[in-house]
Amino acid sequence: GKKEEYVFKVGNCWSNVSSYCLVNGSKNVTIFVPSSGWKEGYNYLQAEWSEYGDTTSTVQDTSGVWFNGVDIYNGYFSNVNQNNAWRYYYGQNESVVIKINVQNKSSNPVKVNITKVEYSTPSTTCWSDSCRTYINASYSVVNKANNEVNGSGFIRITKPSTNWSKGYMYIRATVTGPSGSVRISNGNVQIKDPTPPVINITTPRVSQNITKKWFYVNWTTSETASCNLYLYNYQQFRSSYCNNWGNSSSSMLIKSCNVTKHKFNGSRYSSEYVSSNYRSWTLNNTYGWKSDSTGLSTGGTSHYYQFNVSEYLKQSYALHVTCNDEDWNMGSAYTAFRINFTG
Repeated sequence: GKKEEYVFKVGNCWSNVSSYCLVNGSKNVTIFVPSSGWKEGYNYLQAEWSEYGDTTSTVQDTSGVWFNGVDIYNGYFSNVNQNNAWRYYYGQNESVVIKINVQNKSSNPVKVNITKVEYSTPSTTCWSDSCRTYINASYSVVNKANNEVNGSGFIRITKPSTNWSKGYMYIRATVTGPSGSVRISNGNVQIKDPTPPVINITTPRVSQNITKKWFYVNWTTSETASCNLYLYNYQQFRSSYCNNWGNSSSSMLIKSCNVTKHKFNGSRYSSEYVSSNYRSWTLNNTYGWKSDSTGLSTGGTSHYYQFNVSEYLKQSYALHVTCNDEDWNMGSAYTAFRINFTG
């Protein structure tokens, strides 16, 4: 918003010519549009009035005049594609499809042509259209000749030769019809890497026997990631994760669910959750939680955590490791083992 002074006239008196214009009783006041046009959206005008012959008694009217400024066309973007499926996230090598809706001043759908499309470069400091840097896009309107939109249509924006940059990308389009041209702004999508991190658990191995008071979980990820650990007694794990396990794409899940081969057993309820700053557990009829540093080392590509098993029952257990990369893509890995520690 901004405050600026406008030219007005009362009868034949113009404010940019006379120092004041006289109203005796009531008169129409004509306020002229500034060179930059009225702001799109609600405009609130303030007027100052003085009694004739007494310029010291000024009255300010701060809310009596307001109106909604609308362009010859207006519209908005919707994050759906040509199949009317919601789509907000796109990979760096994908073309972007976004829906544009266009109407006239009476809010009726109108037929226009898309004559220009621009996209912004991602920024972590700019959150308004006024400071964004825009680049002309190569585009087409899906299934429409001459890039025509009749009320609404789907714009396909071709990815650049160097692929998109990751981050939030804003889109604006210039629409042209019989009444002129207008730019519709504030379409946006997020460009991200859709590939989840690949997790490789090195210890404990599937079917390993744990005989010491403690053991390390060691794993690596294909990219920088932050990870959490979920440990279950084996029967609970099997009920939750091993449905249709033979068709899983995870070889470690297939191995961990193969109770016939590995003779896993573990019906006594146990569970433990570990993140870098929180741990909760239900072990051998004890339970609790701790909101503090847990000793879990994560955040890079090599990760580890030391479990103390002095409270664990002698039975089979399974471990579910989840890791999120910076784009919140989640990867999973599994392993199952036996604890035979006798203190």
